[in-house]
Amino acid sequence: MGKIISMTKLDKIIIICAVFFIFFILFFAVTSNIAAGLFISALITILTYRVVLHLYNRYHDKKNISLIDMEKLFALMGSSQIDYLVKASPEYFCPQLIEYGFVLTVNCKNIAIFPNYKFSSSSMDDISKFYRVAKDNNLNKIYVLSKLCDRNTILFAGSLDVDINFVPSKRVYKFLLRKNCLPKSIIKKRSKINKTDYKEMLFNIFTKKRAKYFFISGTTLGLLSFFTPIKIYYITMCIICILLGIGCIIREKV
Repeated sequence: MGKIISMTKLDKIIIICAVFFIFFILFFAVTSNIAAGLFISALITILTYRVVLHLYNRYHDKKNISLIDMEKLFALMGSSQIDYLVKASPEYFCPQLIEYGFVLTVNCKNIAIFPNYKFSSSSMDDISKFYRVAKDNNLNKIYVLSKLCDRNTILFAGSLDVDINFVPSKRVYKFLLRKNCLPKSIIKKRSKINKTDYKEMLFNIFTKKRAKYFFISGTTLGLLSFFTPIKIYYITMCIICILLGIGCIIREKV
């Protein structure tokens, strides 16, 4: 499966109007009151929009790797994690590579960033080599990116004449998430055997150019339900057509 087709503002407005029309037809059939149908339909449409948006955000979040997986992937990268985080850093901070890390210019001051993700936390030996690099480059402020360090390492870092800060992995994760720069998962997925072509057939039916025909048919059937005694049939067919139109807009590519 590929990515969901990116929708324009017009597409979103059409879908919202279509959903509102479905609710209006349903509630008007129940209440026989246009004002009540419009008011209730507006409320339900807003509620539906909020629920769908929440579910979409949850689905989007699940596609991202977890914080623990991020730490593991950086640990697997080894020294390559430095280059990765340099690319993720804003260009206006002028990142410059140094030994074991890189330097950023923040408020006209240089600070050293030392990515040190391993399958264990940073040790006093790690802090010592970062300290030496900082001294050699006349840097007075250090940020160490690593797993949670033990108390002795933190106390040791605090006893040195360089300002050493430990950045929690959660903060790094949130930064990369906002930048859409989280590492991609390397977990292998099982390949599907003898995959059928039914999805391709459905996607050939649900093309975006057919959406307008479904919407026209749905709107026509919905309006006819006002004037016919067999309301249930016309309302049902109206809803089906409009849902098919919405499906044409938000369908996925193979």
